[in-house]
Amino acid sequence: MKYFFGYIVAYVPQFLVVIYLLSGGLLLAEGYREFRSTDGMRIEAELMEASQTAITIRRQDGKVFKEVPLERFCSEDRRYVNQWLAQEKERINNADISADSKVKLLFLKGKDDEMNNYGDIDDRIVKFEPEVVLTSEEKLVTYPDVEGTIVVVGQGIIEDEQYTILSKQNFSITVLPKQKSRWEGEAFECRYDPGYGGFEYGGYLLVLRNRDGRIVMAKASKSHWEKDPRAILNARKLQGYDSKFEKKIKLYTTFGIPR
Repeated sequence: MKYFFGYIVAYVPQFLVVIYLLSGGLLLAEGYREFRSTDGMRIEAELMEASQTAITIRRQDGKVFKEVPLERFCSEDRRYVNQWLAQEKERINNADISADSKVKLLFLKGKDDEMNNYGDIDDRIVKFEPEVVLTSEEKLVTYPDVEGTIVVVGQGIIEDEQYTILSKQNFSITVLPKQKSRWEGEAFECRYDPGYGGFEYGGYLLVLRNRDGRIVMAKASKSHWEKDPRAILNARKLQGYDSKFEKKIKLYTTFGIPR
């Protein structure tokens, strides 16, 4: 370790003097600490990576020292590294999902548009078996018990500018690293008749929330739904809306809407 800490000795003392003269004492930037070798040499650095046998640290000037054997550091530093490793393990096994999480959202509606079994050639029965698939591209991080909502929207058969909520279901799902995690919702159906009315499938909204309940991810079949998901999330069933769910419209029929 003579080379490693020998390099530090050549530069650090003057740096410490400058800091002391300017601030009246030794100040460390956030995330940085003083590491000591077993023979008493010192370096101010930030812990970047660690294993049970070696660490990678970075000085405040950006200089990085990779895979330095942990045995070369004092016992206090080794305890710090062990605590850091435990915290990192907790972080990657119990992470809170965010907008930066590498997770892709997919909604499968399981739509089956069939004729009815009572002889009406125009009356259609639309069955849905909703499913959410979250594909994680994270190498290590697990997001446990992610809360979300899937909303299936109906669009008017006769009044195609009229929309309503066909189904709104909340779910909880654990997203595992490098895997596809699935949630299957409750099946439902609706009906429509081209000459009489009703609603057919008009799109969907899928959102995920973090532990504070804030929406951090959204995917929808229409861009304005994705940009303003709360408009649909706050909408009520058996109520008509315009395409942006900003204006309420009276429903002249509830034909085809699941109750």
